[in-house]
Amino acid sequence: MHLYDALASQGRTSEWRVSPELGWDGVEEVATQFYPRQLRLDRTRPLSAPVRLSATDVGRSLVLEPDASGEPVDLVGPAADLLLTLWGRLDATGPAAAVLGRARVTP
Repeated sequence: MHLYDALASQGRTSEWRVSPELGWDGVEEVATQFYPRQLRLDRTRPLSAPVRLSATDVGRSLVLEPDASGEPVDLVGPAADLLLTLWGRLDATGPAAAVLGRARVTP
C-alpha cells in the first residue's frame, strides 16, 4: 500500500503491479489481522452484513464478518482490486459499497 500511495502522489497508480497471489495474501491479511484489530481497538463497528470477497484471478474467496446479521453481499474482482478496495483506494460497488462504506476495515 505504501508503494501504491507513493505512486498515487505522482499520478502514476497505473504503474502499481502485484501478482494475483500477493494481492490475495493482502486480502487475507486484512480479513485475519487488520479488520479484527480495528474491531478489538474499537476503531470501527462490525460490518452490517457479511461481505464475500471473491478473487477472480486466483479462484479464492473468503467472508469478512461471516456472523453479521445482514444479508450477505459480494465483492468480486481481481485480488489486487479487492485489496485496494479494502484499503479505501478504490470504491466498492453495488451492495458491498453500502456495507464497506460504513466501516473502517483497515487503519
